[in-house]
Amino acid sequence: MAADDLPDLWLQATAAGMEFGFESSAKLDAGETDRPAVLRLSQVYFYGRHPNMIAYSGVLPFGLSMSDNRTAVRMKLAVTGAACRPYRRDAFDLGISTLVVAYGANGADIDFLLFLLAARPPEQSSRQQQPTLEAILALFGKPLTDAAVARNLAHLNWPARSDAVRHGGLVSLRRSHGIDVIGRAPFIMRPRPETPSAATNVLTEVVLYRPGALGSAGWRGDLPFDLHWNDGPEELSRKVPQPAHGTHEDDFSGWTLRHEAAFSAQVHYSTMENFIVRVRVMAPGVWERLASA
Repeated sequence: MAADDLPDLWLQATAAGMEFGFESSAKLDAGETDRPAVLRLSQVYFYGRHPNMIAYSGVLPFGLSMSDNRTAVRMKLAVTGAACRPYRRDAFDLGISTLVVAYGANGADIDFLLFLLAARPPEQSSRQQQPTLEAILALFGKPLTDAAVARNLAHLNWPARSDAVRHGGLVSLRRSHGIDVIGRAPFIMRPRPETPSAATNVLTEVVLYRPGALGSAGWRGDLPFDLHWNDGPEELSRKVPQPAHGTHEDDFSGWTLRHEAAFSAQVHYSTMENFIVRVRVMAPGVWERLASA
């Protein structure tokens, strides 16, 4: 079993109204240790209301009470200076952790409090300036082996001689620079770019990652629509031109899709922590072709 393959462990203390989540240290440390992986406490729930659970009756931090409504919770957390990202739940940044507060009907009281250990992104291998989104969009349709690709992505330590670049496909720079570069057959784009051969894979897509997401160092460059990683779903709906061309949302995550003339963007976000997790930027025609496959 690989170091980061340790399964998560959940322990419920039903009589106390608490639940504890443990994750692999390899995942929490983004793999930046040679020590054997161990399970570490990374999440703690305090339940006011939960099936088969007795409500938590102990002392809560920040003077909170399970009977507090949304307004009272925000007032009590405001004195800490913690930024609030509102949505279905409220998420408060507390430095090394995030506090998620879920409310009952109409925000009248608290369903649960969740403390989450913040993901620690690995150190970037380079502090050089990252390419702009405009520069990346200009590379759509070019073979991964093209000199322009190597030149514009040089700050990412582009592995020009690697098998992934020479044979096309996924070139993952997620851990070092927060980006995956994806090449596919040219016919997937609209219009189809001219290439030396129909078998030549061209750059069709990049995926940009939030610091700490999936062990990513985090994309430090710009995002489409002037988005920022800490934008919540409400801010996202204001910044992304409406109407969206596709949406999906569940109790933990969601995404929104928008087609522009030069690109399509699928923005994935958390509905627990209320921030953007990753952004998938595709050449024109790619989404439609993949969706119809």
